[in-house]
Amino acid sequence: MHGKLLERTLEPGSLEWLRAGVSASRIPIIMGTVPPSWGSKWELWHRYAGNLPVSTPATDAQARGHFLEPAIADWWGAQHPLVRVEHTGTWVHPEDSRFLASPDRLLAYTSGDVEVLEIKTAARPDDWADGLPPYYVDQTQWQMGVLGVPRARVAVLTAYLEFDSLTVEFDPQRWSEMAHGATEFLDSLPDGKSPKMPPIDGSEATWAAVKKMHPKITDGDVEIPAELAASWYEARDMADYWDERKRRFAGEVVDRLGPFRNAVTPDGHKVGRRQGVRGGGTTLVATAGKSLSSKPAVQSGGVK
Repeated sequence: MHGKLLERTLEPGSLEWLRAGVSASRIPIIMGTVPPSWGSKWELWHRYAGNLPVSTPATDAQARGHFLEPAIADWWGAQHPLVRVEHTGTWVHPEDSRFLASPDRLLAYTSGDVEVLEIKTAARPDDWADGLPPYYVDQTQWQMGVLGVPRARVAVLTAYLEFDSLTVEFDPQRWSEMAHGATEFLDSLPDGKSPKMPPIDGSEATWAAVKKMHPKITDGDVEIPAELAASWYEARDMADYWDERKRRFAGEVVDRLGPFRNAVTPDGHKVGRRQGVRGGGTTLVATAGKSLSSKPAVQSGGVK
């Protein structure tokens, strides 16, 4: 291990925690691996800049994970009685103290080896269909990189209330990419070496953040470039058109699927899947990949 344990533990979500640097929860946002509703670099930049609240209220999923964390850790420990499962605090990287990590637990082996234990809950099984989701991979790689450990275990309580355990090996290449991304982001902040606000993107998180930044309405006119006005009108009209087509073809796919989950092409290409939604019912989610035709592709987050 090469990480340095701070004498005090920084409370995740606090102003002190935010201003201290980049943590495992924020690196997937910086690297763009989180779902579009979870966060964006633009939103995060404005949180650091003080233009938005430091943190948002905990979601139901976050609250669930908090209360279930001790039980999941106890389960992992029971499966590995020769390994000490230990609470820990906030760690910083020896070469850049702005790189922070606060692992859920540390694992101490009789051989003297140390690993990270990350604890997760999986509300929807399809989110984990291909293994550990990419945003959790980045979180775990960041924890390992800051502490200087070669391996992490991820203990999961699945949607079927079953326990599972995954192993993640440290990836030096990914760590290098994340360290570079984190440094660039911190340097871009108002008090950084090269202050520059990220461009606005089309994520749900950025749109929600833009609206939060200007909650009051003052009567008056503001001139905007003609090109921006034209782009807005074009996007609005195209959205109406493509939303209608999206609903139509999603309806056709779901109708053909009936009670089954996955939609595949004759050559076996998986193009979508049905999954349950909170409150009952199902949604159709497009699988990642390029459009099968030359027509403009529309990414779908789901049609209810």
